[in-house]
Amino acid sequence: MANEELKLAGMTPSAVFEKLRDQGVDAHGAAIIVGSWIHELVGAFKRTFYYKTQFPAEVPECKPTFNRSFHHADWIDGESVVQAEKTTAEEGFNARFHKIEADLDALGRDVAHSYECMANMRGAMAKLLEEIRVELNRLSDIVDKPDVVRPTIPPLVKNVPDLQFLGGTKLFGKDVMMWNTENGMMVLPAVKDLAGDPLKDPRVTKAGDLTRVFTLNDAIRTNFANREVTRDELVDKFGTVATGDGRTVRDLVEILPTGAKYATLDALVDDVAEREAAVLRTSDLTGVALAAAFGTTTTGDVSAVPVERLESVPASVRAALSTSGISTIANLASADPAKISETLERAGVSATRSEVAGWVGAARTLRHLNRPGG
Repeated sequence: MANEELKLAGMTPSAVFEKLRDQGVDAHGAAIIVGSWIHELVGAFKRTFYYKTQFPAEVPECKPTFNRSFHHADWIDGESVVQAEKTTAEEGFNARFHKIEADLDALGRDVAHSYECMANMRGAMAKLLEEIRVELNRLSDIVDKPDVVRPTIPPLVKNVPDLQFLGGTKLFGKDVMMWNTENGMMVLPAVKDLAGDPLKDPRVTKAGDLTRVFTLNDAIRTNFANREVTRDELVDKFGTVATGDGRTVRDLVEILPTGAKYATLDALVDDVAEREAAVLRTSDLTGVALAAAFGTTTTGDVSAVPVERLESVPASVRAALSTSGISTIANLASADPAKISETLERAGVSATRSEVAGWVGAARTLRHLNRPGG
């Protein structure tokens, strides 16, 4: 066992090295690729967590031992003779009270021991939670890593027989994936999965978060009531106002140019939505992914997609919206959040003003994606 070579994804590093050399990669380059492959793949293996602190389900020493010794025999009015000391017919007050006294002492010892057991359990629990904290911190760099390579099969090798995924690594600073085939090893650019729920894309939610803030923050609405809104004044006065996910108003309007002016807060949100949508349309596959999430093509009109496709919105809300005439993303984007809230309330559907404002704002960004001719 001591001489057995490490195996990753079913192959040893030396076998990978030899395959690379057989395909013309020089020894130095093959060594770099294999080293990076080991580093990346070992970090991707499943980790099993075990507690170091023992925490048994039961502790026999902590079971209660109290057993009541006092059992009262009822007296009968006009018949029972009661006295201090014991007689053949009566236990006597003194013996009775001493038993009660002994029971209270025994009960007190049990209670004190129970508190001691709870204190020990609390101490053990604190150690267990600390172990969990340390483990979560250990995993944070993996969980938060934005560019983890996923084993999505590239079209070039999709139909290759006996295809084996060896892992991901970096080559000249670029993510690549290593595949073993019957004809040798292939190193191909990494293919990453497309985005999923469009309402969870941070660029889509910016307009939604702004709509939510403007809907719920009385100070902002009062300050810009019936007058022009400038990006700079909004940032100066309310830039530190935080949204639910920790972003601030300053973060949400960072895409707007300095000096930008708008007739209303609503117009400012529309500009943020359109600019974020433009970025999505031009950033790699993000726009395609959002369109694919709705089952449309890259040339389709996302604004015409039914609200039923917005899976982040509760089904009861989607049904109520469709019934009330808000059946597409364009309808939702153009709707007044306050009126939607009233509509949902009449329909007996539960949704907060904050949620409604977020959905409307996000829809404003989505309606600008993949527009015909856009």
